[in-house]
Parts: sequence; structure tokens; C-alpha cells
Amino acid sequence: MFRFALALPVAGLIAALAAPTAAQGWVFHNTLDSDSAIVNSQIGPDLRIESSPLVKRNFVPAVEDLGMTVGSSVHNLTRCTTHNLFLDDPRDLLDTERGTIQFWVRIDQMPSSICEDTFRLFGGPFDQLPSGIGIWVANIYDVPRLQFELFPSTNGAVPVLSIDDYVEGASVEQYLNRWVKVDELWDRTGIDGLTNPHDPDGLEYSMALFFDGELVAGTGQRGWYGGFGTQVGIGGWTGIGLDDAFVMDELKIWDNARIPVFEPEFFYAYPGCPGSAGVPSLAATNHDGPLLNSQFTMTFDGLPVNRTCLIFAFLGFDRDYLNGTPLPLDLSSIGAPGCMLYLDPDFDALLGNHLGHVEWSNYIPDLPALVGMRFFTQGLVLDPAANPLGASFTNACEARIGNVDA
Repeated sequence: MFRFALALPVAGLIAALAAPTAAQGWVFHNTLDSDSAIVNSQIGPDLRIESSPLVKRNFVPAVEDLGMTVGSSVHNLTRCTTHNLFLDDPRDLLDTERGTIQFWVRIDQMPSSICEDTFRLFGGPFDQLPSGIGIWVANIYDVPRLQFELFPSTNGAVPVLSIDDYVEGASVEQYLNRWVKVDELWDRTGIDGLTNPHDPDGLEYSMALFFDGELVAGTGQRGWYGGFGTQVGIGGWTGIGLDDAFVMDELKIWDNARIPVFEPEFFYAYPGCPGSAGVPSLAATNHDGPLLNSQFTMTFDGLPVNRTCLIFAFLGFDRDYLNGTPLPLDLSSIGAPGCMLYLDPDFDALLGNHLGHVEWSNYIPDLPALVGMRFFTQGLVLDPAANPLGASFTNACEARIGNVDA
């Protein structure tokens, strides 16, 4: 039986691509696509531009029209700081108890050390501004990091999130030279729907970091500072500077901890192989894909009209490896020429055959931790007349669980 509930302990670390959709509590939006746009926000207060003529902004093609980068600039020699944009008095916009900051960023060069070329995307260290928040990129003791932190209370414990702390073998370097949507969420009482799988009491994450809608880091620490400062620097750097090293686009803020919004997906991914009645097929009755709090039905067709031809329906979360063996797995050597296994099955269901057509229905519970989860499906048809192995395989499909109708 296909049981989504069994996936919940890790569901908070499995998600997918977020759709750029506005939500309740959207309090700020600046497109960052020109100096004029910077000082005329779409939503919320306008940003202020660094007055020094030594700071040169460039605007280059981005996700939505143009994005902002910092070109040839002369830094402040006192702390090697280059300011760019300012959000004045963020206390009118940011709530220390809960919120979400989102932007697109493309990092084209990584900083060489923490003392040189720290990219301060939103607040961050060494900017000489009392921001109380930091989203920044640095090379810390030869480990490239994109960090999200809320500054500490008197106990000195800084809640810090970075992908390399939470995903084994991962690094911000794997996102170089491409656009990434970054979401930073915080809620001191817990982010609804994001259960911390490492918490013995099952408490929710209080801070979370998403890349392209995927939850890459989370923490249950709640001891951050009780108030933001008077200024936040945006799109600046500290150090000697690398011209046009990063580009930012579409800065948005919400006054709640907003899990990225997803439309459901379901699509054909890889071909099947023939059995005695042709190539069996796998499809979905609701073609948009699986949706929270709804029934999701997949269909198997093109089966032999024989009640002994049963179907194993596979579902898994990994299409790269099967017990360390790279996928897809060619099954020709075991008697199924032209057949491939495309996923590592985490769940399977044995289904009866009814006149060459089978339906497999599962209820997707209304659990926010499932939002954005990707899974892969394929069917194995027990068909003695198909080949020496006595089995054929359907096409494989890929799906993503959504929380809004497509």
C-alpha cells in the first residue's frame, strides 16, 4: 500500500520548485531592475540608493526582465565595505517573531575567504549597520556558504542555516552560474507544517532555508534577538570586491512564515518495454498531478486481458541510484531485453488486472510538509509470455505534490 505518512519524517527535507505566486501577508516587493524601480517599490516602502558615485550598479537580463549587480566600485577603506541599497527602518516591515524573505540570485563567482568578498545579499556581517538579520555568501575556512541568520539574544547563540550543514555533500557551489530562488522563513512559535525530524518531541522548525523550493536547512533554535535595527543593506559586499560577481532579482517580503507555493505536476518521463499485449502504459486521471487533501489516481493500461497478469506499482523518491547502483538499470541481462527500471522503489502495491485496465488511487492528506515533494512511479507487469523474465514494464512518470490548483 502506498502510504505517504511513512515519508513524513523526511518530507520537510524533500521539496521542489516554487511557483512565483503572491500570498496573504505580502508586504514588500521591489523588482530591482533599474535605479528608478529601486526607489519606487511595487509594494511597501521604497529602497534608498547609496549616494556615493563610486558604487556602480549594472542591470542585466534576469528572471523577470532585468536584475541588479554591482559593477566596478570603490569600497569603504575603514571596513572594506561597499554599500549599495538600503531598507531604512526595517522594523516597520520585518517582524522578529515571523516572516519570509524571498529573492532570486545568480552567483557567478564565489568569495575567496571570509575576509575578502563577502556578498551581503540582505543584511549580514561587517556592514556597520544594525540590521539584526543576515543573508550572505562567504568562504568560511575554505567552505563556501550561503547563510541565513537571525542575530542573537544575550545568550550569544546565533541561529544560522547553511545547506552544507544539513545536506550531506551539498554546497552552495553546486548552484553557481544559475538562477536560484532563495526563501528564508522564520517563526518563533514554529513554522506550521515543517516538523523537525531531529526533534525528539516532534516540534516544528523555527527557521528554514529553501533553494528553488527545496528545504535545504532548518533549525528549531528560537533564541534570536528581539528586535531588528534601523537599517538593512541590500546587494552590497565586504572585501576587495569582485565586479558583477552576483545578480539579484525580485526581492519580496511576507509578514508570515510562508512555505513556497506549488502547482501539482505529473508527466511522462521514460519509455516502457513491450509485453505480450504491447507496451503497457502508466498515466494519471487528474493530469495536473497530485494535490493536497485530494484523491490521486494513476491508471495502468495496455495489459494482457488475463487475471494472472498482476501489476506491481512502484513509487520512489530516488531515480539516480538503486542500492548504490546507478539508474536506470538495464534488465536485458536477466531476461527482459529493452526493459529498464527507472527508480528505487520505496513503496509498492500488488494490483489485480481487470480486463487490461487497472486504477491505483491514493488519498494525499492535507499536510503542508508534503508540499513540493517529488516522486517517481513505474509499473512491473507479471506477463509470462512477454520474455524469459516473464515481466514487462510501463513507462516511468514523475510527479510533484501541489497545494494550489494548476
